[in-house]
Amino acid sequence: MCHQCCRNNRSGVVICSNCKRKRYCYECLAKWYPKRTQEEIEIACPFCRGNCNCRVCLKEDVVVLAGDDKADANAKLQKFLYLLHKTLPLLRHIQREQNSEIYVDSRIHGSQLTEEHVTKSLLDDDDRVYCDNCSTSIVNFHRSCPNPDCSYDLCLTCCSELRIGFKPGGNEAEFSHQQFFERVDSQGALVHDQITENEKGVGCKIQVSDLESKCTADMSCKFPDWIAENDGRIPCPPKELGGCGTEILTLRRIFDASFVENMIKSAEELTLNYQSPDIRLCEECYLCHPTSSTEKGSKDFAVRKAAYRENSDDNFLYCPNALQLCDDDFEHFQLHWMRGEPVIVRHALERTSGLSWEPMVMWRAFKGAEKIIKEEAHRVKAIDCLDWCEVQVNIFQFFKGYLEGRSYRNGWPEMLKLKDWPPSNFFEECLSTAWC
Repeated sequence: MCHQCCRNNRSGVVICSNCKRKRYCYECLAKWYPKRTQEEIEIACPFCRGNCNCRVCLKEDVVVLAGDDKADANAKLQKFLYLLHKTLPLLRHIQREQNSEIYVDSRIHGSQLTEEHVTKSLLDDDDRVYCDNCSTSIVNFHRSCPNPDCSYDLCLTCCSELRIGFKPGGNEAEFSHQQFFERVDSQGALVHDQITENEKGVGCKIQVSDLESKCTADMSCKFPDWIAENDGRIPCPPKELGGCGTEILTLRRIFDASFVENMIKSAEELTLNYQSPDIRLCEECYLCHPTSSTEKGSKDFAVRKAAYRENSDDNFLYCPNALQLCDDDFEHFQLHWMRGEPVIVRHALERTSGLSWEPMVMWRAFKGAEKIIKEEAHRVKAIDCLDWCEVQVNIFQFFKGYLEGRSYRNGWPEMLKLKDWPPSNFFEECLSTAWC
């Protein structure tokens, strides 16, 4: 019986000479292991190699190759301290925003308020709150509509912009609204293109024409005015912008009072004696820049030539080998990452047993995720990376697109990314083969 498909009526199978137990049929090998030859499977089957992607093995935990525990612990500590050091400015900025919003509410109510006076939102542990205007994630403080039929949420950045007279969310929010109408318009055009000769009735033409006219009219209209009150209060936006237009947004918090302040104190204590590595972004990387542009030099310095620009010092990309990494390579990686340069890590999958990012393997794992999170997984929400708009996509077509490629009608390549699916707290359980 084939270990992959559990069928015993296949015409040909390959028996593993290593374990002498597992066998894989020709059809499964061609479909799920196209990069492996039958000779390689006979020497050691996918199960013995630790990368079997049958339904049972997909649920197994990924095994990471063991290393020096003491060295790994020290390196991990330095990485955590580095992250804390870099996160401190952001935490202080969040705290300043929260204090500013409390000050606004204190002026409105005519009395000094603290975080204890801010109502805590009732959320589940795995809930994530987004700004309904600019779609960014909300960290803690935000303003929310008290209308139970509305529940519009607004981030503090949009609140601040609204008070000084700017359009909240800037170009991102406006672009999001415009792309919505353009997407509806393109869908109408797509429907028009797909009408066959037998369906070209008057009713179909009228529906498409009405849809296109509505989109054009909506695009030409200005968005409704939405301004803050003189005392700093912010009304819920009109229905055209997703709100109810009747209530005043109230200040809410997600975490306990003084949560951010306590995080800042803890981070400052832990990083008190930490010295951040001195990284000069304006200079070329002396660690990996080869002394010559020869192929031999690029191999010796773990770089890969990616361009052929004359009189340029950035023709090479840092390309480390995951099997030969040491503690110093972390700072080396940081130098390139802080510059915004891509880094190609070689042999990353060889450090694990069972780790797989093959599109169709992940699709099969996603099918099993329905039972874990008890959600329908045939159609999921995705983000179009061209315009950052939300779309609905069939989960099989999503992964098939990464195997064969997706494109728009004009020939441009299309790239989609799933929007928080599966939820972060279920990711390891649903996709253990992609979690490490």
